[in-house]
Amino acid sequence: MSQITNPHDAFFKQFLSKPAIARDFLTQHLPSDVLALLDLTTLTEQKESFVDEALRSHFGDLLYRAQTIQGSPLYFYLLFEHKSYPDHDIAFQVLRYKVRIWEKEIGKAKRLTPIVTLVVYHGEVTWSVPKNFAGLFKWEEDEQALETVLRRYLPEFVYHLVDLSALSDAEIQGGVWLRVFELLLKHIFDPTLGQQLYDILALTVELAQQQSGVEMLVTMLRYVARAGAGASKDEIHQTVMQLFAKEGGVLMKTAAQEWMEEAEAIGIQKGEAIGLRKGIMQAQQQMIVQILQHRFAPAPEIVERLGQQLAQITSTEAMQQFADYALQALLLQDFLMGVERLLPAPEQSNRDSLEI
Repeated sequence: MSQITNPHDAFFKQFLSKPAIARDFLTQHLPSDVLALLDLTTLTEQKESFVDEALRSHFGDLLYRAQTIQGSPLYFYLLFEHKSYPDHDIAFQVLRYKVRIWEKEIGKAKRLTPIVTLVVYHGEVTWSVPKNFAGLFKWEEDEQALETVLRRYLPEFVYHLVDLSALSDAEIQGGVWLRVFELLLKHIFDPTLGQQLYDILALTVELAQQQSGVEMLVTMLRYVARAGAGASKDEIHQTVMQLFAKEGGVLMKTAAQEWMEEAEAIGIQKGEAIGLRKGIMQAQQQMIVQILQHRFAPAPEIVERLGQQLAQITSTEAMQQFADYALQALLLQDFLMGVERLLPAPEQSNRDSLEI
């Protein structure tokens, strides 16, 4: 369930593991003197992660290798801060991960490769943490001489901070996919995300005509559905159907699937008290009703009767089929007839047909 409760890492990696977007990201955010040294056409991802398992809910990471214009190797380590507030020990974490990278390299190479670390932050709290490792050491005013003597024994490096929350929307530049990626990260904790979603996704309308564009949109909608508390299901549905008339059905199925998975997670939590299977089934039933309410706005008596009917279904597979059909049915009556067909056969005299 970690992917449901903490989806930021997956979104980060699905975008920045694409070399073209990673090159665009580095072009936009590296200091100009570092950028001038690089041949970014040589950028290649190194597949291994160096983040502790216990800290995966806190950090995500990507390691890239490139060459300078002179042909020398260089690493770029992208460390993504998941939390909505900065970690005051992040420079220490950066040092740990640098050492792990060098440990992997030292047995194979005659020299260690320099590592440029970029910390990507999108939280709500202003970043006030020192960006150099030596900043972790606090010296009192009467310890000036002590600091002067001992400082040469301390590691000294800086990391480059990419603070998306400190940028205005206009300052977020680059290609379309990079801009949308950074805008969603910047606003994912924003309580008004639903109001801004149209302007963000509108950037992708032309690219959505391509198969790869649909796949990227699916990734974005999955992220918003899982992590964007400020975007309601109604706002997501309305935005998608307005912008993507052709692809809207497929995209909404993706978003609804994320809501179903979230509902299943809630159901599992309930299941500890009322039985695992029953908890999951109840969560699925509630999600199906919500989908239909968003699409067709049925009368309260129909919602009540539908809830009673869905409660008679005992197969999780059948319930998942109903979730899919709730998104695809052209008419509410079509869906209701499908439910009727799968219900346990009652006595004819006891069956009430629904009227819309």
